[in-house]
Amino acid sequence: MKPVVKILLSVVAVAAAAICVLCCLYIYQYFRGGQLTETVAGESAPNATIVVGNASTEPSMTIGIDFASLQEMNEEIYAWVELPGADISHAVVQSATNDLFYNDHNIDKSYYSGGSIFSQRYNTTTFEDPVTVLYGHNRHSHTMFAPLNDFAAADVFEANRYIFIYTPETVYQYEIFAAYPHSSEHLLLCHDFTDSKEFNDYFAQLKDGLDTHYRRELFPEEGDKVLTLSTCYKRNRMQRYLVQGVLTQTYNVVEN
Repeated sequence: MKPVVKILLSVVAVAAAAICVLCCLYIYQYFRGGQLTETVAGESAPNATIVVGNASTEPSMTIGIDFASLQEMNEEIYAWVELPGADISHAVVQSATNDLFYNDHNIDKSYYSGGSIFSQRYNTTTFEDPVTVLYGHNRHSHTMFAPLNDFAAADVFEANRYIFIYTPETVYQYEIFAAYPHSSEHLLLCHDFTDSKEFNDYFAQLKDGLDTHYRRELFPEEGDKVLTLSTCYKRNRMQRYLVQGVLTQTYNVVEN
């Protein structure tokens, strides 16, 4: 065998070995990330209970989320999102320096192609903005916000009415009013929802269409707070699928 051929075969063999190693690392990181997500979700499930009070006390709720432990792991974890009945229950993060960091990192900041549920710095972490947007991937049926696409079915939309956001001090209850495909525009860059006219105009222009469902009697008005859950639209990866709720109730978090 000629020396040149030997060298080429050696280069190919080394390259193939390197690719195999990289693939193994990718698979390890992917499944490690998925296991971490499942473990955290299992250990920190909300297990929320409304505390019955009287007319003079504000509504309260006990929750089973150990935010102290979560924030020891990552100080950028600031909330937990749950959509009962839709298999969505995840910690929520926001990077202080890179808006896309958690697009491919887990909540412990390790690399994970499945990413996390995250907001960007266009939003505060207080849920006081007119529109708050949470992002999550839709790569597999079990990945982050993949179940949002199930809301394209009318029966799923009808069966699910509430989204809950848990924080160390407050629980926010949102009633779902819309689920629909949308363009890939960045909602918070393309619309100034702090402007009352633009806020009202955005929701007024929503139209009926494929995989689209509304409860128009719940459509938000100026002064309302809207939560938007955003993921890739499975029928068209160039679009997003949005599920939106309007804030209807808050609860003070109290200890068990």
